Amino acid sequence: MTIIINSGYQKRTQKDYSLSLKHQIVFEIEQGELSTT
Repeated sequence: MTIIINSGYQKRTQKDYSLSLKHQIVFEIEQGELSTT
């Protein structure tokens, strides 16, 4: 996961982590791994 890599580059706040997690979810939906229905 890119979140783990980024955490070493810059200290993450809870808000940054939540945003990264949301982007990951959106990416999975776009890839068809998750269903929005």
